[in-house]
Amino acid sequence: MEKDKTRLLADNGVYAYEILPVTDVTVVRIKPRNFLGMAIYVTLCCCLPCGIIGLVYSIDSSNRFDRGDYTGAVSAASKAKQWSIRGLVYGIVSIVLFTAYFILMFIWIWYIYFLESDVEQSVYTLPNDFD
Repeated sequence: MEKDKTRLLADNGVYAYEILPVTDVTVVRIKPRNFLGMAIYVTLCCCLPCGIIGLVYSIDSSNRFDRGDYTGAVSAASKAKQWSIRGLVYGIVSIVLFTAYFILMFIWIWYIYFLESDVEQSVYTLPNDFD
């Protein structure tokens, strides 16, 4: 008995068509989180360069998913998250450092002008030789 690709020969000599089962496979992929909101927040409030890089990767993640590149979309989303977190950390650290700097400058100026004004000869005053 020879096997044909389209039909089979039965025992009685009649050809019967081979019926192949039809299976529909539907692959549902969930769009990865692209961290667009976090990238926008970092761009506007914390660190502009890191936020812009996070925005680019976030938009790239959406575009790659729309083209069907799921692994590329996940990779771009991961990079967007990393750059957004870096920008958030840099922004918080810089805000804390600038705040500490201005507080220390205020304390130093207050010390010079208000506490040492009672002393007759201060270290920070000019001598009278310049008349």
